[in-house]
Amino acid sequence: MRALSASELEQLRDRVAMLEDILGVGQSMVARLRAAFDMQPAEGRVLGMLLNRQLITKDAIYNMLYGHKPECDQPVWKSIDVVIHKVRKKLRAHDIEFVCIIGEGYTMKPEHKLKVREHLGLYEGEGDQPKQPAPFENTDFPTIALARPPRVTKVYR
Repeated sequence: MRALSASELEQLRDRVAMLEDILGVGQSMVARLRAAFDMQPAEGRVLGMLLNRQLITKDAIYNMLYGHKPECDQPVWKSIDVVIHKVRKKLRAHDIEFVCIIGEGYTMKPEHKLKVREHLGLYEGEGDQPKQPAPFENTDFPTIALARPPRVTKVYR
């Protein structure tokens, strides 16, 4: 296997950064979320994903937070529940919530996503017009639509 050149390595880093921005877990967005809601890095990344997707699974959260670590260094699945609990607690103080759809994943209603964006200063409130383009609303890439709408069996808040 050949070594990567400096330019190839830089291109790969740029691509990773772009993909993280698409997912809502880019450094700039996570930093803004952390500062606005007094969150830890993992909590900010989970909130970033919630803002950018219709539905996120526990698997997706686990892979995003711990997928880069060797298997022997990955924490137990229960750690995801702890992170989710902490995010809920910090958002509840701002009257923002998201729900768990049993067997599907976590989702946040559009009105709560708007509250988060307003709290970040991305929307002025009058007609909800953006003051600046939001980094998690990249229009160069198609939105991933669910094949079928999530089935709501029991919702936990």
